[in-house]
Formats: sequence, structure tokens, C-alpha cells
Amino acid sequence: MRLKELVNNQKFAFWTLITVLMITSVVLLFTEPMNISGKIVNILFPLGLQIVLFSLTRRPGIIFLILIPKLFFDGFQYALIDLYGGSIIGSDMFLNLVTTSASEAGEVLASLTGTLVLVLLIYIPAIILAVKSAKSKKRLDFQWRKKVMKCGGVILAASLVCLIFAYKGNSISKSESKASVIRAETTSNNYNLAGYIHRQFHFTDDVYPINVIYNLGYAVKKWNKVKEYARTSKGFKFNAVKNTALKGEREIYVLVLGETSRAASWSLYGYSRRTSPFADSLSDVSNSAIGGASNLLVFKDFITQSNTTHKSVPIILSPAEAENYNILYKSKSIITAFKEAGFRTIFIKNQNYDKSIVNSYYNEADEKMSVSSTIRVTHDEEILPLLKESLAKNVTDNLFIIIHLYGSHFAYHNRYPKQFAAYTPDKPRAISKKYKQELVNSYDNSIINTDYVTYKIIETIKAQNAKSVVMCLADHGEDLMDDRRGRFLHASLNATYYQMHIPFYIWFSDNYVNNYRDKYKESLEHTGNQLSTNAVFHSMLDYASVHTKYLDSTLCIGSAKLVEKERTYLTDHDKPVKLGELPLTKYDYEQFAARGLKIR
Repeated sequence: MRLKELVNNQKFAFWTLITVLMITSVVLLFTEPMNISGKIVNILFPLGLQIVLFSLTRRPGIIFLILIPKLFFDGFQYALIDLYGGSIIGSDMFLNLVTTSASEAGEVLASLTGTLVLVLLIYIPAIILAVKSAKSKKRLDFQWRKKVMKCGGVILAASLVCLIFAYKGNSISKSESKASVIRAETTSNNYNLAGYIHRQFHFTDDVYPINVIYNLGYAVKKWNKVKEYARTSKGFKFNAVKNTALKGEREIYVLVLGETSRAASWSLYGYSRRTSPFADSLSDVSNSAIGGASNLLVFKDFITQSNTTHKSVPIILSPAEAENYNILYKSKSIITAFKEAGFRTIFIKNQNYDKSIVNSYYNEADEKMSVSSTIRVTHDEEILPLLKESLAKNVTDNLFIIIHLYGSHFAYHNRYPKQFAAYTPDKPRAISKKYKQELVNSYDNSIINTDYVTYKIIETIKAQNAKSVVMCLADHGEDLMDDRRGRFLHASLNATYYQMHIPFYIWFSDNYVNNYRDKYKESLEHTGNQLSTNAVFHSMLDYASVHTKYLDSTLCIGSAKLVEKERTYLTDHDKPVKLGELPLTKYDYEQFAARGLKIR
């Protein structure tokens, strides 16, 4: 009877429903980096606001039911906390929802059953209580609501005072960050232990759920730009021309885009497991058994400008980069540039991106081929017969080919055939530290598969005896619960070393090296340079001797004009930030330092 009385008590419903709505804000106190004043604002502002809102009606359940969309945000937020150990729902995450296929999303959700069950256990009883409150004949007394509303107003006012101190704290933490950088720069190789850049507090970035609503609005505006892309880029021309051509000598340029492949898991980059035996052998100049071994150059210090596919791939394939990202919506891709220069263009993919700008790039190609499917699991080696088929049809044309692999996208064990399961067990039951080894095993197996497929692509192109360049890289990396943060996957609001450092290597045919020896030598000289994905567009055009006013020679790896610049990263709100100014943690600094990578 006591329980029944509580359920029918409107005051009990009032405070219980507010408590349920506040759970996410409380959890974020422990996961999000903010100064103390910012943390207080993150509690007081939503608490005060919700008390005022609930005081507006005599049946608090009505307000809760109106706020049901917030429950969706809360559930989404818990999933991110489970995956990343934190991170607010960014605008990129909303865009991922509309650009990710249902099968990809299903694979992730299937591994988050624990989180989904927890969310249901919290919110289903709350919704039932809210419905009972909304239907109840009992009402909250006006005087009581007036008193509580005043209390909510006081809490709101207190949050605004704390907001002032939170912003003042930014200047203090900024000074501390500069000091830590100075200490870092004067501590030789131990810079990684000297501290890290503090994340600055901003009301629209840090106060939940204001930040999520703001990010959703930003995502909607950006999505409208994507939908308008066909119109805004219509009529764009590179006016590209081929500067040189040797008669009778065919040219083939291939760009292989991997997916979610981090350098830290490639033996080519020092990983203890031999996950890239073919690339290892090709890059070993002492190994002449394979032939052309010295023609594969590995770039050790290469990072992505974005940890999300829908931004990273356009940066790779277009003149857009972190510093001028918005030209993306007015320009076309490298495919059009090669077409204008007289090349036949081919796009082969094991991807499904019907709703993104990359799909428009795909449609720019003269020849389009896809193995992706919504009804079955497809593997990257299925593109190899398509490549051979296309080469057999185009035996005289100069070619530019893009191959977009599925690579190491979660769920990893679905990315490769059984014969590539070198490490077992490789089928984790859930995304959990309990199954970390299974996750790592399956991820490593997917890298082995990618290494094999890229090698077979190189082998196929090599057999053409043309002047050829095959450029291989990933769009971004991946977290695998590597340290105490327990972070997993990619596309988090705050990137990590593992999400940024990606494999990048280039194979040159003997015929190309003999005809463009200067470009090859310059590339060899630049293997130790700090580079990022914005160099790909310019370098590939330069290797093919294709000229356009959009070509920036200071970003061409095969040019003596290449300039080593401090690298930038594209944030969630599409702002370029210097790599050394990102809010990295000591764990990230440690990894950059251990691998001899440059931050500034």
C-alpha cells in the first residue's frame, strides 16, 4: 500500500522524475574534463531549469512526457560513455547516424546490450510513473509550486554566477597549458609527461543537454549543405591539364582508401604482431625476392585531419582541408581533375555511402563498381576480380583508380574470411574490457586482411608494366581500450593518438621511377616528414603531372617545394586547430613521443 501511495503522490513524482532527468548530468561530472566552476554549472543550470519547468503544471508527469526526446539523447549519451569513456554527443555523431548504413549501426548496437538494458531499466519505470502522474486526478498545490519555482530560480541564478567563474577559469587553464608546453619543449623526449592542453569551458559545448541541442542544430545546418552539394558544386571545373606525356607509355595511378586502420596495429609501424607481412616485405630494401622492394616508401609520421569518415574522405579526395574545409561544398573531387586531364577514371568500393558527399564523388567516375551489400557480409578481396576486369577492358587508356575498402570497421570479425583468422578467439560477445583480447585479435586479423588485399592490388597494377603509383592510407584510426581511459571505436568528440596516427605508404613501379626519378627521390627524402591527409589530393595530382590552380606544391610529397608545416585537425564544429593545441591527455602525448612523432 505504501508503494501505491508513493506512485500516486505528485510531489514524489515531481522529484523522482527530475532526479531521473538529472542522472546523465551527474554521470558527465566524472567523464568530462571541465574546471570546478564548469562542473557546478553543469549540475545547477539543468537542475534549476527543470525545477522551474516542472513547477509550471499541477501534474509533473506532463512535463516529463514532453521531455521524452531528452531520454533519447540520454540513451545516446550513455552509449558514447560506454564506448569512449566519456564524450558529449557531437554534431559529427549526429551526422554519422544519417551517413552510416543500418548494418553498421546494428553491429555496434548488438554489442551494447548491457547499456541498452540499463537505459530501459531506468526509463521505462520513469515513463510509467509520468503517465500515472499525467492521468492522476490529484494536483500539486499552487503555493507549493510557487515556493519550489522560487527555489529553482535561485538555483538558476547561482548557476549563472558560477558560469562567470567557469569562463574566468579558462584564462587560468590556458596559462597553465602554455606553461606546460614550455616545460614540454625544454624537457627533451620527456615532453609527453609535462602536461597537456586543457579543454576550455564553453556553455554551448559543456552544459548538458544545451550542448547536445546546439550540436544537433549545427548538424542539421551541415546536413542541409550536404543535400545542396549537387547544386553548389554544379559547374565547378579544375581546368586541369597534363603537363607531360611520354608517347607509348601508359600511366596508372591508384588510390587505395582503407577504413578505420591505425598505424599502431601494423607491424610496418613497429607493432609486435606481424600484421602486415606483405607491406613489411615490400618495404624491405634488402629483400629482392619479391622484386621492386625498394619502390615502396613508408611514411612514419602521418596523421588524419579528422576521425570521422564523412569528413576525412572528402579531405583526402578534394582540395578541401582543415584550414579551408568549407570549399568542399563548392568544389568537386580529384576524379574530375583526372578526367579533365584526359584520364579514364574508375571507382571501386566495398562501402555504402548513399547519403554523403563521397557518393557524389563516386558518381563522378567514368566507371563505377561496387561489391557492398545490405543483405550479406562482403569482404574486401571481392574487389580484386572487379579491378582485373576493369583493367582488361581498359588496356590502352591512362587510368586513375580509387578503391575504397571496408577495412577494419567494427564488427572486426566480419571484415575477413576465416583463413585470415590468425589470432583467436576473435568473436567478442560484447564491447567490454572483459572481451578486450577478442576485440584486439579480430582487429589485428582485419589488418592482416587489408595488408593482403593492398598487396594484391599492387601486384595486379605491377603486372600492367605501366608508369604507376599506388598510394595506400586509412581515413582514420581506432581506439581499442588501450589505456586507463578504456576508449573504443572512433569519431569521438576529442580524438586520441590512436584515432589520428594512420598508415600511409606509396608503391612506385620501376617504369615510373625510371621516368620520374626526381619525384621518387623527393618522396624518399620526405618519408620522415610530418604529414597529414590534406597532402594526398595534391601529391597524387603531382605524381601524375596534372596541373591545376588548385594544386598546392607545398603539399606535394614528390616535390622539392614541399613545406613541413605544423599540422591541423578539424574539430567537431569544422574549426581547424593546431595539433599542439588539441585537448590531448598524457596518454596521447606518451604515444606520440614513444613513436617519435611530432606534435608541433
